[in-house]
Amino acid sequence: MYSAQQPQTMPMPSQKATNPSTSNPLRMVAQTGNEQFSPAMQPLDLAATQHSTPEQESPSRSQSGWSFRNLLPCVSKSSVMRTVDSEGQLFLATGSCSKPHPNKISKGGEDASIVHECNGFWLTGVLDGIGAWSEQGVDVSIYSNAFAQRITDAFVTWCHGDRVSEGKPLLKILESAFTEMKRSQIQGSCTICISMLFPSGQLHVLNLGDSGVRVVRNGKIVFASKEQQTNFNEPKQLGGQSEDTPACGDYTIVPVQRKDVYILGTDGVWDNIWQEDWMKMLQDAAGFTSKVNVEKLATKLGETAAKHGADLNYRSPFAVQARMKGIAGYTEGGKQDDVTVVVGQVR
Repeated sequence: MYSAQQPQTMPMPSQKATNPSTSNPLRMVAQTGNEQFSPAMQPLDLAATQHSTPEQESPSRSQSGWSFRNLLPCVSKSSVMRTVDSEGQLFLATGSCSKPHPNKISKGGEDASIVHECNGFWLTGVLDGIGAWSEQGVDVSIYSNAFAQRITDAFVTWCHGDRVSEGKPLLKILESAFTEMKRSQIQGSCTICISMLFPSGQLHVLNLGDSGVRVVRNGKIVFASKEQQTNFNEPKQLGGQSEDTPACGDYTIVPVQRKDVYILGTDGVWDNIWQEDWMKMLQDAAGFTSKVNVEKLATKLGETAAKHGADLNYRSPFAVQARMKGIAGYTEGGKQDDVTVVVGQVR
């Protein structure tokens, strides 16, 4: 993915690495999720239809809550666990799907995801490794997965501690994990989007870079994070020589209710699926006012994004954004990339 803020011992690439022999030039890098051009913030009410896709069980790299993608067509995982609030029993159902870029299948892609429950608090997240590091011989998947592990560890520490963090616990967790990453001296950088569901019904969201989260209630989008870029193709990121810090991320607290659905996705999702299309997938997964088959939805989102990314003729949000930015040579086509999505429903 994108431009990497590299160590001083390495030349810093200006854009995401691509292989001209195997990649559509439209896929060099681009960003959607930009509310200035995308209909992402417009509420939609869609009629219900039925659609089904195979559901798959997938192994996890560890039991700590973060996953590493393997060679399956779509690595997916689902779980339903219980939290408690003042009104009674709350449940959170989660489903996830990851599909690596075709050129990165052997290492499972460069994304990482997090799904972890601790004492009634739910942590979910997606991390997108900056692919330009590969030009310097660095496997950035090691960085993104190690970072996901450290975020999970910091979350568990917070969960078992005094839970005091000036109203922004995710920031405290990310700062702790980032400190450990710097100590590790693992090379790389990544974008990060993490969320934490409180038993009280608050969803804390911290987004740094161009991944993102959407929260849907009764067929309407009630929250959509905004992408963060320093320049076109250059998302904010943590690691390397980047001057960005965890505090640079956008921190939002979203009140949630039972049956609310939230979707965390790397840019490979939002760059390749229009809002009306993923909202239709959500409706197909059971409807806006009933229990959603979260694994089915995650799988459908992941597989659709990957399919569109490989389609040279698909009019993608990616291509439209690039044209609006005046980038020469961008006409049609998806943006082939790693795709990682986590879906959660409050119950």
